[in-house]
Amino acid sequence: MDLRANDALTLRLLGPFALEGATVAVQSMPKKAQAILAYLARRTSTPVPRDTLTALLWSDSGDEQARASLRTALSSLRKYLNEQGASLAANNAGVRLDGERIVTDADEFLQLARQGKS
Repeated sequence: MDLRANDALTLRLLGPFALEGATVAVQSMPKKAQAILAYLARRTSTPVPRDTLTALLWSDSGDEQARASLRTALSSLRKYLNEQGASLAANNAGVRLDGERIVTDADEFLQLARQGKS
């Protein structure tokens, strides 16, 4: 079974970071936003707590600065995803990516490995 829907975007995590099917190059997205996208793309079933993201990406910053940096990165990511027809759901508790629109090559690889294919 192919993970991709007809209009899905494929996020390449194995090798150079890329978003295939995108209308705007992923390199135009800030690095921290790319990291958030990669992290969220592998965890689409439940929201990721904001504290988890700030601890991963801004552990050397104070809590207030880390949360402000996260808001800025999420704003960049949301703008980019909206241009691609994908969405990001965020509230005070957590952040979640629309998993129906973006699939990862890592997920495809794991699915093939489970099926015994290479």
